[in-house]
Amino acid sequence: MKQSARHFAIRAALEAIAATNPRAIVRRMAAHSVIFTLHHVRPASDETFAPNAGLSVRPDFLDEAIEECTACDFTPIRLSDLPARLAAEPHGRFVAFTLDDGCRDNRDHAAPVFRRHGVPYTLFVTKGFAQRTQTMWWETAEAAIRQVERWVLDGEAMDCSTLADKTAAFRRTAALVDGSEDETRAVTAVEAAAQAAGVDGKEIVKREAMDEAELTTLSKDDPFVEFGVHTLTHSALAKLPDKTMRREIDQSIDWITELTGKRPVSVAYPYGHPWACGSREAAAADEAGLSVGVTTQPGKIVVAPAAPLLLPRVSLNGLYQEPRFVRAFLSGRLLKTA
Repeated sequence: MKQSARHFAIRAALEAIAATNPRAIVRRMAAHSVIFTLHHVRPASDETFAPNAGLSVRPDFLDEAIEECTACDFTPIRLSDLPARLAAEPHGRFVAFTLDDGCRDNRDHAAPVFRRHGVPYTLFVTKGFAQRTQTMWWETAEAAIRQVERWVLDGEAMDCSTLADKTAAFRRTAALVDGSEDETRAVTAVEAAAQAAGVDGKEIVKREAMDEAELTTLSKDDPFVEFGVHTLTHSALAKLPDKTMRREIDQSIDWITELTGKRPVSVAYPYGHPWACGSREAAAADEAGLSVGVTTQPGKIVVAPAAPLLLPRVSLNGLYQEPRFVRAFLSGRLLKTA
């Protein structure tokens, strides 16, 4: 109920801003730039229980979003170019597109849209997903909870007999992982519970994420893609010991360099919330030679950042797939200034 009320409030705010900010007004607004983030780009699903629906948008919506950006006089550029472009053009209006996790649908459905528009994009990839050593626990939990009437996680039994029960069980699962100081243990518990329910998280990551060969091919075949760091294990870096946190960044840089022949210059911190990344992680990224770092905290960028390693991003959310909502985000009315 609380989550539904939040989504209703967001949608109402977007509708109000879109209604009062047509393209002509947005084009005349004070200059700022926006970084968009996506995860899955694929045809719509007809699943009733879809707690991760916000992480997936349709290819046609991505197409409309790009068109809305250009219609509002925002110039699509590479994320890695954003700091320099802002420094050179203080009144520039730029937009950068980023996608997290290295999902196969990014290649199959998003890349053709970007190529058709001539728009560059940054793909943040996780080594553990590509090598099948890590699972996407949120995908695992969704698949398992969908098919059971009772979900037992780390000794806690949750009723899943109704859609509302399943939704509550998923939220409880996410809260347990997000709130745990030992994320590895929490994720292991989710995977064990899923195995007991007949769901194999490793099979899901094989289905959803590109492997190393696919990533290498994409890096060679698509001139619009740029690869960025999304760590080795997709762990919340702020919860890790300093040495482990730095290894997650440093070895990911080495892996991407070996995979693509190009050294990455950007990082997307897994989860991207304040509890997952902060000044320590930004300093480590800087010391590793990265020049751009992005979070999932919403915001707009109005001046060239002095230290662009904790930049905000705006989610192109599957729950709000309307071009007018993209325009509402571009207006900056809902966004804090970075």
